[in-house]
Amino acid sequence: GCAAGGGSSGGSWLVIGVALVSILGGRRRVSALVAAGLAAGLAAPHDARGGGFDAVTFRPTPAGSAFFSQDGPAVLYRGGLRLGLGFDLASDLLVVRDPDTGEILMDGEVVASRAMLHLGAAFGLPGGIEVAADLPLALAQDGDLALVRPDDELATTQLGDLRIHGKRRLGGHLALAATIGVPTGSADAFTGDGQFSFTPRLIAGFEVGRLALAASAGYRMRSAASTTNLTVDDEVVGGLAGSVRVAGRVWLLAEVYVA
Repeated sequence: GCAAGGGSSGGSWLVIGVALVSILGGRRRVSALVAAGLAAGLAAPHDARGGGFDAVTFRPTPAGSAFFSQDGPAVLYRGGLRLGLGFDLASDLLVVRDPDTGEILMDGEVVASRAMLHLGAAFGLPGGIEVAADLPLALAQDGDLALVRPDDELATTQLGDLRIHGKRRLGGHLALAATIGVPTGSADAFTGDGQFSFTPRLIAGFEVGRLALAASAGYRMRSAASTTNLTVDDEVVGGLAGSVRVAGRVWLLAEVYVA
């Protein structure tokens, strides 16, 4: 990275430190420290650095959640452990479009498809706190990196960014959560941001009989990164999910998420 990218990493470390303290602290202290973290992230330099970023917009929930894209307010009991294994396919992750029509150009897929494996674990701590981690792995991806970097080829198999989660139940139907993104992936292969990120979120949810609902809203803080005319920066994130128990251990789910 360039000097601007290096300068922003100090801000990221500050936000990460605030996040860890806020999750482990008391409820009243949580709000103040998360607000301080948001202010620090917004004040950090946002000069775009080159290289790349994670082309995937789908970030699954920690291991064992009732939904795929949204987490609920429930936390594991003290000493409880969950392990998870997930798999997903994505297409047209990063494409070149005609500036007049908006259509994808013929053979214009920079990252055309990707098969992802997700390994996750979650653990319950005292005080209504849950910690979790998940590591994505691109098992196979296809595309033409020469469209944006003529001298490079797209790596077929590559680690993604490790995500460390913390969640504290606030009582009732609410929980406060935060995710730290660790740059274990490759920005050049578009499987990682190449930098630390921090995403605080507010989670709400409830269950009534066979019906369960969950919603979240948050803010993802990271330094800006650019590839040709596309710049990826901070994001407002959120989503909504619902499920109906059909029979036994079978559920029908519907989810939507935005960034």
